[in-house]
Amino acid sequence: MYVRMQMHNLCFPPSRMPGVHVPHRHQTHQLPRAFAHRQVPDAPPVLWLKGNPLLPVVRVAVVGTRRATSYGRRVVRDLCRDLVAGGVETVSGLALGIDGAAHEETIRLGGRTLAVLACGLDVALGSDRDALKQRIVSSGGTLLSE
Repeated sequence: MYVRMQMHNLCFPPSRMPGVHVPHRHQTHQLPRAFAHRQVPDAPPVLWLKGNPLLPVVRVAVVGTRRATSYGRRVVRDLCRDLVAGGVETVSGLALGIDGAAHEETIRLGGRTLAVLACGLDVALGSDRDALKQRIVSSGGTLLSE
């Protein structure tokens, strides 16, 4: 399911894409707090989500190098184990290396993860990244893009 999140008090007609939803301005619980309270001066006018809605949960960003070492992967594994055990949702990009390892480990442990994409939701990133996008959504996670 794609969700289109409207940041301003404008009204858009429903999209022709199946599963697209434009939250009304009173649905600010679906927006990141900074966007909902206009604290980001250059916030994008629309956010696109695929997967589960953004719930009001504790999140921790796990980011790092694309050239992950065995030590870096071990740290990600230990960190994600503790985060998932504590009910914390992990957030990361979708790059190779530490970002991808954080999503993979969170999914393996049964936790929720949020991937912030540097491109549109419909952009092909390569078979391994596209497969990870599918696993994130099918495991109850969310993909986010402007």
